[in-house]
Amino acid sequence: WFSHYGWTRALQHLKKVQGLELPDATANQLVRGWGDDESTVSPLFLVQLFRAAASATGTIIEFGAGPSTVAMAWACRDRPASVMAIEHEPERRYRVLSALARLSRRSGDVRLATIETRDGLTWPLLDLRLIRRPIAFVVCHRIEGMCDPRRAWEQLIKPSLPDSCPVYFDPV
Repeated sequence: WFSHYGWTRALQHLKKVQGLELPDATANQLVRGWGDDESTVSPLFLVQLFRAAASATGTIIEFGAGPSTVAMAWACRDRPASVMAIEHEPERRYRVLSALARLSRRSGDVRLATIETRDGLTWPLLDLRLIRRPIAFVVCHRIEGMCDPRRAWEQLIKPSLPDSCPVYFDPV
């Protein structure tokens, strides 16, 4: 119950954010409210992603879904941008889509992907050629039980994208 309350309060605070900057306190609330999850992002990285999404044009691709998906979707409001998160766990997908519905944001989507192992690397993948263009940027952060995000980017994701784009990695 306490975790649900914390997440609900964090979403209420996010809804009050205007402009290009996510306050550090709100970023901390989002991360804490999401719960003690091994694959969540750091608050500092969340602030960076919010800023990037607030000025993005096109589709933002995120590997993994969570508070970063919700924050970036809010940052994309009233912009020609959207977030498409690629997630392999149905429960996380449902939780993020529920949060997006609470925010009344249509600028976020979470697609379920299968876990694939290629060249010894395990990562959630789907056909990236089908994603709406232009691609604004890609977010690769640590996903529990998956390979290193930088290796996944270099060997699996980047070669399957038809065009080059910036990529953000969580420094934690």
